[in-house]
Amino acid sequence: MYLLSAAVVASALGSFFVKSRNRSMIWLSIGLVIGVLTQVLLGAVVVLTGLNPWSNMAHFLVSLVLVTMAVFLVEFAGTANVEGDSAISDQTTPIRQTTKLSANIILGLCGLAIILGTLVTGAGPHAGDENAIRLTLNLRSITRIHSATVLLCIAATLIFIAQMRRNISEWTRLRAELEIFLFVAVAQGGVGYLQYFAGVPAQLVAVHVVFAVAVWISVLRLWIKSRV
Repeated sequence: MYLLSAAVVASALGSFFVKSRNRSMIWLSIGLVIGVLTQVLLGAVVVLTGLNPWSNMAHFLVSLVLVTMAVFLVEFAGTANVEGDSAISDQTTPIRQTTKLSANIILGLCGLAIILGTLVTGAGPHAGDENAIRLTLNLRSITRIHSATVLLCIAATLIFIAQMRRNISEWTRLRAELEIFLFVAVAQGGVGYLQYFAGVPAQLVAVHVVFAVAVWISVLRLWIKSRV
């Protein structure tokens, strides 16, 4: 926790020294500091409520909000250092609106899949310790809805890739982010099915959570790249 706090404070201070910094970077840095403090309070709520799954879910989802701000901060800092506030893409052809819409859909499906995943965890055996309450949801049904959303997200990504390959300019600009996201998403889906058929061992649940964060980071980078 101390290491994380130090990293957040360092990023907040560092945003003031980035060449051609913009106001968004300052606010994102401040937001990270506020977010970490919020997580401290949420952590206390998790303990005081006996590892209630709703408080656990909130704790994780707020973490993803912090990850989102951190990703945007890194992207803004990289752009500012290289090109300045008024930077534009080095590509002359603008991204098509249909491409932006597809990226929005993939981002939305990915976010929905992650939220549904927290419901699966909250209803499953690892929502807390053995004394913690569980969400009163049908575990099999919510798991199927979660996995269907993941498959739909992957299918949308494959369709997106097929569309991109017809446009050389966009394919060149988005290829790396698309391939990284697809690889991480498929790996995450594989871990999900593995833990389901293996009886949901705690170790695989931890791996699944780590991959969920990796999926979110990769889809955010894809979405950001589709806007420039």
